[in-house]
Amino acid sequence: MDSIIIKKFALSELFSSERGNSKLTKAYCNKHKGKYEVYTGSTKTSFAFIDTFAYSKPLLTYTTDGEYAGSLKVLEGKYSVGGHRAILKPIINGLPLLYFKFALQSLFFENVKRGDVPSLIWSNISRKEITLPVNNVGEIDIKKLENIAKEYQKLSDMKQKLYNQYEKINSVDIDIFKSSSTKRKVFLVEDILNTKGGNNKLTLKYINQNQGEYPVYSAKTKGNVVKGYCNTFDFDMECIRITRNGKAGVPFYQKKHKFSISEDARIYYPKEKYAKCLNLEYLVYALKEGLKYKGFSWNNKAGKAKINKIPILLPVTHNGEIDLEAQKQLLSSLKNIEQVKSMILANLKKLYTKDIEIQKL
Repeated sequence: MDSIIIKKFALSELFSSERGNSKLTKAYCNKHKGKYEVYTGSTKTSFAFIDTFAYSKPLLTYTTDGEYAGSLKVLEGKYSVGGHRAILKPIINGLPLLYFKFALQSLFFENVKRGDVPSLIWSNISRKEITLPVNNVGEIDIKKLENIAKEYQKLSDMKQKLYNQYEKINSVDIDIFKSSSTKRKVFLVEDILNTKGGNNKLTLKYINQNQGEYPVYSAKTKGNVVKGYCNTFDFDMECIRITRNGKAGVPFYQKKHKFSISEDARIYYPKEKYAKCLNLEYLVYALKEGLKYKGFSWNNKAGKAKINKIPILLPVTHNGEIDLEAQKQLLSSLKNIEQVKSMILANLKKLYTKDIEIQKL
């Protein structure tokens, strides 16, 4: 195997940096809507599309500030670059941009200045060095870089396929009834459940002035859903909590314990007639099925009147009575499916979030 000749280059020997156009604000873009994309600090979604473009050839760029500061991306087509992104313009002809996207990513992330607003300044990294293969006269071996970049692009494409598979599996609805011969019947929420609203006095200020051991649940659906801990409680029961605001209309199972809820949620619990024939954990799954097409949000709040009319599909006996044992069996199957689904998703996420960077020469 031929030995590789390598040489160190400062980034300033390879690229010059040019900041994007700061006038391309959201307000400006809204006044000049069109078909040409504006790339700025956002890495997850499109920022805007306008009626003109500044560039029409591929360029390597990076975000200069914000949560994703230092993220490298090769832009193609006809486009413009906003003030929260900078362009790396090659000084040497023929540099394969894709190679440097992979090779420089970890270096850029390592040099982001942390703080309230993370940032990356070209002057702080322009003197950093990267090792590259060269030919006998010390010129960068462009062909070798292109071949390496192609292999890493294959890995990147594979990551994207894994991510797509993750999203597909994550969006799959579990309809246990499709493979079940269980007889079922539709009930409305108001037919079988009572409800109580949250406490509007439970502001953060009030909770901080009355700290204690009892949790106060908010309308959050992810992360820490506890707003704080108070020295009093409003409820001590098993129930279902449904959010009214934010990501509204999301049901949660609550084990029996002492707690309160903010005004951004309501609790639901069995009417006395049905207290002994409803499994609330199963009911959460059934409610999710009835809620998913309602499009609840900040602008379409999941109020009492709307939730009361949500249909719930329950298994029933041959006499038409709600079947508690069938609910338990269905719940067990649903939990097993969710467990397998979670394991598959966790493994896929490990793979598609794994960083791809070119090994140092």
